[in-house]
Amino acid sequence: MTIENVTDELVGDFFGFLRHSVVLIPERMWNQVDGGKCHATCKSSTSSRVENRTDGKVCWLEPVEESDKTAKFPMSWCPYVQDSLVKTMLGDDAEHAFTATMDGCSASLGSATDTGAQLFAHVNAAQIKSDWVSVSEKEGAERQMSSQHAQLMYKADASVILHPAHYRQGMTGPKAWKSTTFCVHKIGKPWQLWSQSYRNVSSGVYAHGGVKQARGMSLN
Repeated sequence: MTIENVTDELVGDFFGFLRHSVVLIPERMWNQVDGGKCHATCKSSTSSRVENRTDGKVCWLEPVEESDKTAKFPMSWCPYVQDSLVKTMLGDDAEHAFTATMDGCSASLGSATDTGAQLFAHVNAAQIKSDWVSVSEKEGAERQMSSQHAQLMYKADASVILHPAHYRQGMTGPKAWKSTTFCVHKIGKPWQLWSQSYRNVSSGVYAHGGVKQARGMSLN
């Protein structure tokens, strides 16, 4: 197995890279990182592949210190907490922002303030789903999504929302589509909320589900 630092490829053609390679956010590497500005490196491994992208790589973002000499890029980070809503303010100190992997959660961007800053929020209401899944899996998922929507609207000043219905493509369970959720902007310009969908097909094999911008606040 060979591990390669592909940070320059990611930053050099950000959307081009994301459209042909899967980028993962490993929980074990990010669950202790505080929200706000940080630095990350992007690495890939020859032990994994993307089944529907001939030249695609399976990569992951890894947090590093600003003083680290390896290739890296500045970004903003929005953490995840089970059954909670977490917010991070995005400004002009980075052009990219990421949050934890979403497999049922929702995320939003808030309206810009007078200074151009915007709230990036990640919400999870898994307990709501657990309370209703005995009725049906569909009912549990819809109740969870409705709760998440309400929280983002009233606690995060949401102006655009990314929901599970936008990235899970109708699937549930361990093989369902997940989202690498991120925001991008140019300095002095509004942020945009995006999702890269992917799923783990088998050990070391992933399917790429596309890269889409979140628009509006619909539940489906």
